[in-house]
Amino acid sequence: MTEQTPKAPPTFSQNLGRLILGLIRLLLFALIVAIVTAALYFAIPALYRYLLLPVQNNRAAIEHLRQTHMQLREELAGQLDAQRERIAQLEGDLAAEREARSELETLLAQQGEAQSAQVAAQADLAAQLETQSQAIAALEQSADAFDAFLTDLEASLARMEQALASPEAGINSLQRQILILGMQQAILKAGLHLAENNAGRAQESLAPVERALERLPDLISPEQQATLADLEAQLQTVLTAIEARPFVAAQELEILSQLIQEFSEDE
Repeated sequence: MTEQTPKAPPTFSQNLGRLILGLIRLLLFALIVAIVTAALYFAIPALYRYLLLPVQNNRAAIEHLRQTHMQLREELAGQLDAQRERIAQLEGDLAAEREARSELETLLAQQGEAQSAQVAAQADLAAQLETQSQAIAALEQSADAFDAFLTDLEASLARMEQALASPEAGINSLQRQILILGMQQAILKAGLHLAENNAGRAQESLAPVERALERLPDLISPEQQATLADLEAQLQTVLTAIEARPFVAAQELEILSQLIQEFSEDE
């Protein structure tokens, strides 16, 4: 076998060069680690601030908007349900008012027939009066008989006046009731139109109330004239509110309805 030549040991300069090269590599590695660490130290907060934080803020804003939207939808649904219930109630009240008005119209027709009967009775009484006048001529010779005849005649005339006065008072009362029912029906219609945000139709619906207030002075007592003036003033307040402040018109309309109800109860 061939003998290997032993390697010469490294010299001091070689060892020193290797040491310096190792130190340089170690410094370069430390510098690279420091640069990467500094980059991560400054880059991670910047990335969080400019990328992650806006995303989190947007997500929170979107969630807040979603919750707000759901809450608004629930509130709107509740308001719509309340409006529907109110409209259904008003429609029921309107149907009841129509039925009552129909009954009053029937009573008015019956009262008209009664008045016709009273007119016929008046004609009969006039005929009886003529007959009694002829009897007066025949009984001029008897003072006692003449006095008795006058007594009977005065009683007949009193009954006739009472019969003629009673139907007129009844007709006036029925006419007042019909006008009051018409006003209440008009107020219900106006309330429905206000619920639909239709101010123009609401004002048109109150026209029968104005016409009824113009007719009522001939059908009420002097003591009720002051109340009638209050009704007219409140009606003007309602019309003004519908034009200028629709959001309070419903409350003013409710006050007008209450005044009309009190007016009908004062009869």
